[in-house]
Amino acid sequence: VYTETPEHARRIILASPVLSPAKFTAISDLASIEQKKDVAKHFRSHRIDLAYDPEKLRLPAAIDAICNDAEKAVSDGCVIIVLDDSSIGEGSLPVHALMATGAVHHRLVEKGIRCDANIIVQTGTARDPHHIATLIGFGATAVFPYLAYKTLSDLIESGELLGDPDQCYLNYRKGMNKGLLKILSKMGISTVASYRGAQLFEAVGIATEVIDKCFRGVACRITGADFADFENDAKQLAATAWRKRQPIEQGGLLKFIHGGEYHAFNPDVVQLLQTAVQQGDYAVYRQYAEQVNRRPVTTLRDLLALKLADKPLDIDSVESADGILKCFDSAGMSLGALSPEAHESLAAAMNRMGGRSNSGEGGEDPARYGTARSSKIKQVASGRFGVTPAYLVNAEVLQIKVAQGAKPGEGGQLPGGKVNKLIARLRYSVPG
Repeated sequence: VYTETPEHARRIILASPVLSPAKFTAISDLASIEQKKDVAKHFRSHRIDLAYDPEKLRLPAAIDAICNDAEKAVSDGCVIIVLDDSSIGEGSLPVHALMATGAVHHRLVEKGIRCDANIIVQTGTARDPHHIATLIGFGATAVFPYLAYKTLSDLIESGELLGDPDQCYLNYRKGMNKGLLKILSKMGISTVASYRGAQLFEAVGIATEVIDKCFRGVACRITGADFADFENDAKQLAATAWRKRQPIEQGGLLKFIHGGEYHAFNPDVVQLLQTAVQQGDYAVYRQYAEQVNRRPVTTLRDLLALKLADKPLDIDSVESADGILKCFDSAGMSLGALSPEAHESLAAAMNRMGGRSNSGEGGEDPARYGTARSSKIKQVASGRFGVTPAYLVNAEVLQIKVAQGAKPGEGGQLPGGKVNKLIARLRYSVPG
């Protein structure tokens, strides 16, 4: 362990787990450098195609074949395994890169050879920091999001994105790196090496058979889709993707499109809510509530319903509206996350109803103390921003946070540009 050998110098050092096209090409070509055969033999790579023929294989068998291929390649001395879904064609289906990565990682761990190789994922499914983070969290050494780069190139060619391709690629990677750092820091992790294979996730709506094969050890309290469901989804997507003479549908995942992905806060819902608030019309509010309660399954609570008792309670046994309101608190949102007007309105409304509003962790203007605009619940962040003796004695409830806290520019997601004179004064900081 403590003896340095020439082998210790044979390393590939990456500044980021998100590879550029040039770096991915360079790594892929290492094993074919004729003039440096001593280098090539130490960086043997093996590419595994993630596409499979659904007429010959089912999804679980395709994953097993990928794992077998990876195990054999590493046993034969390959130190770089490239999981590649770029060769998808009509008539074939891809094994999702995350499934393949998790399954290969666990197979190599199980055989005791995971440390002998690196897993590089060349995939079109990764495009944002969450996608990259999950791939790394389930064992990927690095990720080459080729479709993201192709999308950037298309935007540049069409004139929708201005700039040099290399600079645009660099800007994209900077964004991905910042997103990854944010994800890692929220888990108290400071290095990618510590996050790799850590599996700090919880699965929702995935069957046990999928968890056991691809995401072993991950908590999944609510099961759901099995391999057959994932394969059927892939078939439906392929049928849409390979349609002749029809443009590819946008889908509406990020931007609302009528008839596409359902958005909880779609224009119809938002318009009804705003109309109900502006007009104070309860009938319009009921229309809004009806739309929300009858929407397609969007969140876990949409799968739940109240189970009514066969015999209702006597009304005298039910707590009065005035009494039950005292049990309600509003969410803790700091001044900065909310405007001063919204922050004070919440406090005044909760005080009027008999409930409690929460100041959040950014302090409160002393001018509000002793008035209807004062929050009964006051938070104390680990950095104690805005915390003074007067702040503490004007609280009915204190919430003390440990190892977490908002500060201008970081932590609580408050950008420096939002730190105006009022926020800076309350937090004893500097504007901007």
